[in-house]
Amino acid sequence: MLGCAIGFLYISNLFVPILEIDAAQYAEMSREMLQSTNWLHLFDLGRDYLDKPPFIFWASALSMKIFGVSVWAYKLPSLLFAVWAIFALYRFSLLFYEKEIATKAAFIFASCQAMFLMVNDIKTDTILMSFAITVFWQIAAWLYKKNNWGWLWAAVSIAGAMLTKGPIGLLVVGFGFLPHFIIKKQWKNILRWQYLPMLIVIAILLLPMSYGLYTQFDMHPEKLVNGEQGVSGLRFYYWTQSFGRITGESVWNNNAGFTFLFQNLLWGLLPFTLFFVMAGVRGLIKLANRCHQTEWISTAAVILAYVSLGISKFQLPHYIYIVLPFICLLTARYFVNIKNFFGHKFRIFRVVHNSLIFLLLTILPIGLFYIFPEMNTWQSAIIVLCMLMSVGLFFLEKGKIISLFAMSIFAVVIINLMLTFVFYPNIIPYQSSFSIPKVVKEKNIAQDNFIIYVLEVGRSADFLLNYNIAQTGILDTALNYQYIATNNAGLKAIRSKGIQYETIFRGASYRIAKLQVDFLNPKTRKSSTTPYYIIKILP
Repeated sequence: MLGCAIGFLYISNLFVPILEIDAAQYAEMSREMLQSTNWLHLFDLGRDYLDKPPFIFWASALSMKIFGVSVWAYKLPSLLFAVWAIFALYRFSLLFYEKEIATKAAFIFASCQAMFLMVNDIKTDTILMSFAITVFWQIAAWLYKKNNWGWLWAAVSIAGAMLTKGPIGLLVVGFGFLPHFIIKKQWKNILRWQYLPMLIVIAILLLPMSYGLYTQFDMHPEKLVNGEQGVSGLRFYYWTQSFGRITGESVWNNNAGFTFLFQNLLWGLLPFTLFFVMAGVRGLIKLANRCHQTEWISTAAVILAYVSLGISKFQLPHYIYIVLPFICLLTARYFVNIKNFFGHKFRIFRVVHNSLIFLLLTILPIGLFYIFPEMNTWQSAIIVLCMLMSVGLFFLEKGKIISLFAMSIFAVVIINLMLTFVFYPNIIPYQSSFSIPKVVKEKNIAQDNFIIYVLEVGRSADFLLNYNIAQTGILDTALNYQYIATNNAGLKAIRSKGIQYETIFRGASYRIAKLQVDFLNPKTRKSSTTPYYIIKILP
């Protein structure tokens, strides 16, 4: 039942409209790739693109080639990779631990808030972590369970990880296995002959991307890329994009501190945040005391990946997700043995944990009713139903009809039911890139009769209409079209020309990727949004 509930939400998120900014950009670039049939060179609005490796665009474009251009077809590859990552974590865990730990690790991973977010708001890190945990599983199976071809599948997965987000896909393997070999004194595993053919396989699989980078950038030093000329695509990919953020060569810098990733994991690991924190503390103590442990792969990978990412000058919350499967495994190991660690004090820990969950299940529905007083009847019914289920959960757990573990997962499922069917549907209309295509389709406005004038619109608008919308900052050009999307400044310019028009749609735009209190407060929401319009020029 737990798996069915999680699966239902995963599938439901396939149909949640695309969120700006990254997911929308990836979607539109994938559509442009499919349309151009140029799979080796990456372009963004027709301009050379040098940032992310191509795998996510290849996967999304292929999915849309098979199923057609749609939101769910774009999201499908990331969902499949997420499900595979859960399976790979389970199989890796079984190599070293009993089935209970492996099962709990898989469920913690599948149900943590970070995973629900990733199957909705598409990131390259979803595919990256899937390849990464597959590498660990296959190498461990090869070394310890005599899976003779594990090294080959590991090499393919390393190449996939590098095609997804660069050299970190190879480095993280060393982060996990090298300390494990040293601590366990498994010296023969440090140098094996299979490592050479693994590198050859990886190099071969990286050739198409490397060739594409060379022919697009290195062969054309005259190109202006990110404001610079003479940019090497190969150097950028194999060095600057990853290591340049540490050395200072990369222009990206958001001054994130060393604890930034940990702070974001606190919400990302909900509803198991307390268990994650306690597992981290205990893991560091065991490492310091060099206590006996079945495997050090997971612990070492998490610590070294965190340190390398934590000292980077540019960090985002999802960067640490490459080792999220192992973080969930460490949490599961702690969860299974928690009563042994706490003894009679476990009751206190349980009360604290349940209180936090109950607080979330109380604040969210009340907050939704306050934030969106205009929500429709069926959305209100969903919130009331979720509140009733929340009350029932605590009575079931208190009566020991369901376990603390199951109660925690059902709680996060209830939370995400409200997010998926109430929260997102109420904030996404404030994305002009969602509302404008909707109106264009409803009014049957032709592509060659519609233009955006002096209005900033997100990338998903082009994706949802399956063509690049004409845009201009020149009034005379805009007036060659019958339908114009614009803002207050645009309307003022049009009126100054004495042009007669009819307003067919009024909308309010807000950058929902960065929600602030002024938007969440219905009393100040209007003043925090930017009005825009779709007008029809009259004869």
